[in-house]
Amino acid sequence: VFIFLLIAFLPLKKMMKWLFVVAAAIAVAQAADTIVHEDDVPTSAKMTTADGNVVFDMPPGKSVTVNRYQRALDADALEADISGIESEVVATDEVLSSVAALIGPLATKGPVNTIENQVDALNLAVNERVRSDELEGLSSLVGVIASTANAAQSIGEDANMNFPSIRSTIAETNSLATVAFTKRLDQVNVLNEIGSQFNVQLAPGTSTLRALASDMDVAADVAVSQVNSLTQKVSMAEENVAKLESISNFVEHFSQTHFGNGHLPVFRFTEFSTYAQCCGWYWGNRVEFYGGVNPSSWSNGNGRADQMSADPAILRNLFNKAVHCGYNCAVHNEEWYSYSSDNGRHGAVLMRVKNNNEMAIDWKLEFFYSSYGGWSEAASLSLNGQNVWSTTANCGRCIRQQTITIPPSKTSTIILVVGSSPQSGTRTSHLAFYNDCLDLPDGLEWVDDLDVIEEL
Repeated sequence: VFIFLLIAFLPLKKMMKWLFVVAAAIAVAQAADTIVHEDDVPTSAKMTTADGNVVFDMPPGKSVTVNRYQRALDADALEADISGIESEVVATDEVLSSVAALIGPLATKGPVNTIENQVDALNLAVNERVRSDELEGLSSLVGVIASTANAAQSIGEDANMNFPSIRSTIAETNSLATVAFTKRLDQVNVLNEIGSQFNVQLAPGTSTLRALASDMDVAADVAVSQVNSLTQKVSMAEENVAKLESISNFVEHFSQTHFGNGHLPVFRFTEFSTYAQCCGWYWGNRVEFYGGVNPSSWSNGNGRADQMSADPAILRNLFNKAVHCGYNCAVHNEEWYSYSSDNGRHGAVLMRVKNNNEMAIDWKLEFFYSSYGGWSEAASLSLNGQNVWSTTANCGRCIRQQTITIPPSKTSTIILVVGSSPQSGTRTSHLAFYNDCLDLPDGLEWVDDLDVIEEL
């Protein structure tokens, strides 16, 4: 009746739209009446078939069959399906509300017979006005509406059947997630507690390590300072080694001189005249320039070596020349014209010889000399101020071999003085050692210390 009333009062195009809406609404309403979730039916009304379906005994004339199955969908996909179904149900409710609003006024207008009359008139108008091609289109449209209704019913059945499973899956997922989160949280708390305990236990060690690091820094600074000091000392040691090498070289060379080798001959020498024809005795005949003996005594009084002063300072004034020679040595040889007997030319040596032994050692001297007793010019040899040998012979060139005994454990002084030869137009004076007599016996060594000694 409602459909025919709509056809009668609405334009054809609008009427077709509303027919589609009404048909969809009726199909959805039927689906809503027949779809029942398994959990909403009493246990006594359920019956399970062999193919896994469940048939429910409903009030007379109604029954519902539900296919029991499990859809292997994840929770996100199931929630999306539920959201879509809920949107379609809301849209369907809105359509039903619109139809009820349109049909409501029609149901309240006039008596039933009036409505029936109007329906008859509407049917007649429809038969007259509706063309066959439009009715065929309407029939096809109704088929689409029925298919849509069936799809809606299937969606509703799926939704009702899977709501508990979805809820259960979501609940289980939430429970598992909650448990996992709780466990993770507990593990995090445990790790935090372990970390706190570790920090507490580590704190003393950290302080100790920092103290050790500070001590190590101080020790490192000290070590660096010591290394620098050692480096400086090594550098100084290297310099000292270089100096020692230089000293060693010096010692090596020094050992090749009389300073380092007491076996090499070294002694003091002098030669002098006593009288000047112009002026008389030299320097007023003073003794301090002639070893403590007057010049007149040397040439007119047979002056001897043992008469000389024991003061090294007086001796240094006369013996002021050093002689370095071999074991044979030509010390003095001279010839000159003489004008009187007052003047004489003399030659003299002063030797310092050390005996390192505790017993006396004999030493044999062999030498050439000159003397002239006729004019009181003697030749003489003394040891430590004592006369060992002297002569006033007239010798132009004489030879003497004289053994002297060197006292033990001391340095002795030997002085040898020669005069001039007799006159023969000219006069000569000479002194020389031969036959390697200056090669000292073992235990004796040459010493050149006249410049520093204070007493003989």
